[in-house]
Amino acid sequence: MPRIPKKQELEALNQMEQILPLDLENIVKKAAAEYFGDGKILESAIGALIIGKLYGWQPLRVLHNASVYAKYQKILGVKFADVCPARGPLAGRSVGLQIDDSIANFWKIAKGEIKVPNKGLFDKS
Repeated sequence: MPRIPKKQELEALNQMEQILPLDLENIVKKAAAEYFGDGKILESAIGALIIGKLYGWQPLRVLHNASVYAKYQKILGVKFADVCPARGPLAGRSVGLQIDDSIANFWKIAKGEIKVPNKGLFDKS
């Protein structure tokens, strides 16, 4: 995936501000009210939702193994693919997706069948 210029990233993020707070707030409030267990896991699930909104569900799926990804969805009561773009405005910063785009095998990377060093990193460029 070609790198999105910073100006375009900022414009996309500014447009997201109009839709991001309300649906995020409702999802987070419901999850917090219904969750019981280790607070660190709830915190991580909420963080994953925010990362999914900004980077997309594909970078999020590359970042987490299948069981963690499914656990976070269950805690939040949503499917990331239903509430997050496949690739958000910051997706171009995902090292895992950059590598995936060069070898075109997203699911093998996401499932860990193809080992990619640093696949969970977000670059700064």
